[in-house]
Amino acid sequence: MNISTDTLMIVLLVLAGSVGAGSLGVLGLSAKKIKNIKQKLDNYELL
Repeated sequence: MNISTDTLMIVLLVLAGSVGAGSLGVLGLSAKKIKNIKQKLDNYELL
């Protein structure tokens, strides 16, 4: 039983890590888009 529970925990940790990395990647892309939009708005305000 210990071996099966250990493998289950490892699988869960790997899945959680992959999901976390994916969400972080999406957040990073959206943050870059937001920064680009803010820069464009600032440029329009200067004009």
